[in-house]
Amino acid sequence: MELDLDDWVTNSNECFHINLYRTSNQNGPERILDESFHPSFTHTVIEENETIAGYKNPSIELDFRANDLNPKLKISFDQELDLKKISPDLNQVDLSPELFREYLPESIDDAAGATSSDWSPPGERINTFGLYGKQYEIWKAPMTDPDARRIWTNMKILNLLFIDGATLEGLEDEETLDRWSLYLLYDVTPLSDASLSPYTLAGFSTSYRAWVFPTFDIARATKQLPSPAESSNGDAGKYTPPRLTQDPDTFLFTDKLDLLETPSRERISQFLVLPPYQGQSLGSRLYDAIFHELVNKPFIYEIPIEDPSEAFDAMRDYSDITYLRKLPAFKDLSIASNLSQESLRKDSPIPRDQILGNGKDLEELRKSTKIVSRQFYRMVELHLLSTIPPNNRNRARITRKAKSTNENDRKYYFWRLALKHRIYSQNADALDQMEDVAERVEKLESAVNSQQEEFEERLEGLEKRQSLAADETSAPAAGARSKRKRAVVVEDDEDDEWEDMDQVRKAAYGLERANKASIPTTYHNLVSYKKKHTDDKAREEYDGDLAKIILHGQHPRPDLIVCAGWMHIVTTSFLSPIAEAGIKIINLHPALPGEFAGAKAIERAWTAGKEDGLKRTGVMIHEVIAEVDAGDAIVTQEVELKEGETLDGLEERIHAVEHGLIVEGTRKVLGGLGNKS
Repeated sequence: MELDLDDWVTNSNECFHINLYRTSNQNGPERILDESFHPSFTHTVIEENETIAGYKNPSIELDFRANDLNPKLKISFDQELDLKKISPDLNQVDLSPELFREYLPESIDDAAGATSSDWSPPGERINTFGLYGKQYEIWKAPMTDPDARRIWTNMKILNLLFIDGATLEGLEDEETLDRWSLYLLYDVTPLSDASLSPYTLAGFSTSYRAWVFPTFDIARATKQLPSPAESSNGDAGKYTPPRLTQDPDTFLFTDKLDLLETPSRERISQFLVLPPYQGQSLGSRLYDAIFHELVNKPFIYEIPIEDPSEAFDAMRDYSDITYLRKLPAFKDLSIASNLSQESLRKDSPIPRDQILGNGKDLEELRKSTKIVSRQFYRMVELHLLSTIPPNNRNRARITRKAKSTNENDRKYYFWRLALKHRIYSQNADALDQMEDVAERVEKLESAVNSQQEEFEERLEGLEKRQSLAADETSAPAAGARSKRKRAVVVEDDEDDEWEDMDQVRKAAYGLERANKASIPTTYHNLVSYKKKHTDDKAREEYDGDLAKIILHGQHPRPDLIVCAGWMHIVTTSFLSPIAEAGIKIINLHPALPGEFAGAKAIERAWTAGKEDGLKRTGVMIHEVIAEVDAGDAIVTQEVELKEGETLDGLEERIHAVEHGLIVEGTRKVLGGLGNKS
């Protein structure tokens, strides 16, 4: 009988069962959830494709003790098939406890005793509240606390199972442990057996304190320097900054400087509410407790979020707008209803701050809230949209734009103008690649509409949350999620320039054009490598994987690799395997051979023309070698440096040459390859 391998393949998420247990003195460990829950992701822990092959009816049961997450692991299956005997190319996971050794404590005590009623979490309790008939507590502990560290070690696998792209790096470094804090959300509803601890973990988060260079603005915002007189931070004459004292003989400072209380950003990360507790606003309660605990520390400049998911973004929006609306300065913000004719001229920059601030200093207000820039200004836009009557939030009403006689129509027009300015600024590179101006305008309008639609959803959800907050007697359905579809708005990710660049490149118009022309594409993300490794190591790993994608990926192997505007210096990890495969690599560079290698070549040539009398520059297509822009030239073309020409003018002429030369160079190389064959 022919073997059907499909019978031996199982989705690793579906056969993975997670539960919580509590140990009593009489009955031993007992599960406390009626139904186990499944992980969202197992590609990091088990297998990249989230499958288990070679086993029939595999089952992974991972139970955690309710209070300290002490784990119990049980693995079973009905039959095992040795796939290597069928084909050496088949990959088979070793379904044994060793598979999880890296992610679980070194020793697992399956016979752990009962937890007495006097047990309490490590650290300090920072919040208590009741919700839908249950009692909850939130605790904070430094990662240097051995008990907190033990709980984290017990449950760290949950980060990988429920947070896509999560890593455990940093938390394994003993030298930086003092910068990490652990927040624990517990269900403490009393049990029928009063001798047992009622603490049941419902969620957790970590935060990491990163030092930030104390510019004058940051030093003033974090109370390290006096503020200018009559500023929002107070009168300089009434503020005395701390002074360090010195030993008169040795001149050494006698004061101890606490590095953890120097200007910092405190990044919230690894945020998770366990599935049985989701959909009950517990995430908001945990986030609010963390935020309010941090915002009151004067030395913390900003509170960013690490790689927030779409669901987290929605939850944070509700929490942040609620917090901000309690601040009189924010609540009183209004949209300008009239702007000067000068500011409305087509060649004038959009007066975004004037529209949204309407006379208020938004940046000073932002600094006082400690919310990162992108999120704060989104909340300003969200709040100000709510001040416009719903009937006026319609593009059909703003045909007369700033000349409309209806004040709310003018406000809506100005609001869209400010929103359009932000979205364009964040996606300028991607939008500017669109040669068709009409298509560019359409894309921008679509993005603005999408953002407004998201804001409308947030306002609607906020009303529902406020009504639920007034009546917390019945819990909403767990795991409830909005099913409404919307277009994606490409935006920068806060506090991470590499993430910004990655989002822009991912939206590159070249990918869209290739798709329309049925040309296969692959998007290879550098950001994840930057997060895991140092810069040099990240580039090497990235380049090595890129070579594998090209040589062994799903698309046919190419005859030629053309680098056009890539701005990435390739390493031998990429060059060597590509060369061994006999594939040529060529690059477009806006300079002549031996001149202006590297970045900003056009600007440097323009400066040389002004200051040194250089008469010409040019463009070349050259072979790629390890040395930057130093490979043999394939085709070149000179470009005259004109006296009095602006840099923009030179760039425009050089780009026009590039568009033709890249085609000529590619054709020449491919022709040579054809002749050799």
